Amino acid sequence: MGDALGYPSCEGGTSTGTHIHIARKYNGEWIPADSAIPFDLEGWIAHNGEAAYQGTLKRGNQTIIASVSGDAPSHIKAGK
Repeated sequence: MGDALGYPSCEGGTSTGTHIHIARKYNGEWIPADSAIPFDLEGWIAHNGEAAYQGTLKRGNQTIIASVSGDAPSHIKAGK
C-alpha cells in the first residue's frame, strides 16, 4: 500500500467516458495480458479478445467484457 502503481500517459484519441488502460512492463519488455504470467487484479484475470478492445476480465464465475460504449455491465467497482 502506498507504492506507485505506474506512470500516467496521454496518448490522445477519443473516449466515450472515463476508463483505464493497464499494461505491464518488466525489465524493459511488455508482458501481454494473456501470457504465462497471469495479469491478476485482486482475482480479476485479464484475457485478450479476438481483436483490440475486446478483452475480458474474469473472476470466479463472473466475466466482464470490454465495452467501447462504457455500458453498465462493463463496470467494476472497488471491493466487488
